[in-house]
Amino acid sequence: MKNKILLFIVLILLAGCQGYQKEYNQATELSPQQGSANTNAVIEDFKFQPATIQAKVGETLTWTQKDGAAHTVTSTSGPESFDSGSMGKGQKFSYNFTKPGTYQYKCDIHPSMKGTVIVK
Repeated sequence: MKNKILLFIVLILLAGCQGYQKEYNQATELSPQQGSANTNAVIEDFKFQPATIQAKVGETLTWTQKDGAAHTVTSTSGPESFDSGSMGKGQKFSYNFTKPGTYQYKCDIHPSMKGTVIVK
């Protein structure tokens, strides 16, 4: 009986994740945010917001995690690599971009969550 209840709970959780995936795929991407000395991004509703950010060499980007589920900010390509590790709700991760280029990143826990930082 306990195994059936556990299986039922897992199926409900998986169904919920698929709903978020569908919303993510249908979301309209935000316009690139122009960089300043310190630039901010938000992790919310299983999305990096804005999805694309423009920054200048030497700027620091800070991601604030606002979701109840854990997320990471992990580079997948670019001149330098970065990884926040697992972040819970309310945690922040900052990275200083010292080399120009295009940096692609994702959430290791939810690989469909992707973002881009363009550093000039």
